[in-house]
Amino acid sequence: MERFLYVVFCAFLFTSCICAASTGRDRPKPHEENLSDKDHTVEGEHGTEYDHEAFLGDMKDEYDELPPEEAKRRLRVLVKRVDSDKDGYVTEEELTKWVKDVFSKRLAEGVEEDAKSKDTDGDGKITWDEYTKSSYGTEELGDSPDEETKKMLSTDKRRFDTADKDKDGALNKEEYVHFMHPESSPEMGDIHVIETIEGW
Repeated sequence: MERFLYVVFCAFLFTSCICAASTGRDRPKPHEENLSDKDHTVEGEHGTEYDHEAFLGDMKDEYDELPPEEAKRRLRVLVKRVDSDKDGYVTEEELTKWVKDVFSKRLAEGVEEDAKSKDTDGDGKITWDEYTKSSYGTEELGDSPDEETKKMLSTDKRRFDTADKDKDGALNKEEYVHFMHPESSPEMGDIHVIETIEGW
């Protein structure tokens, strides 16, 4: 079991390596939401609770409350789902895909909440105006925003326009996920590389 959790950790670490640092106010930050509220290390030792949450996602609490034998039984069933080619072995690729899928699900849930708060007219889309007002505030966007704000707005606008695939001037839910997390969207790869180089 420890070897299995170690592999889960390695898969998660691999997916984490694609993240880039981002600064700013309430603006998109790659992988801002962790897969776990637990510490990755505890007193200098690897924290297995982090891996449990990374692997189980929103099922972790349910598994924590189960008697050990029932948890093991359910985990065996779950591992069969991870083994996508059904050969009886979980490969690093299968484990990586599973952890990425768990992360994507949690990421989408977090973005959905954020999108609701920014979609002020409730039409299911976020315009540039809605995004900037809710992220920066009307005072910050006044007649003469400071240089840092101008730079962040320029970066966000470039990302916004790239994520707006249908070019209707607003982001639907899927486009907003790409906007908020370009590192997780292949179609946003160029923007993510540019922002990483620029230090965003």
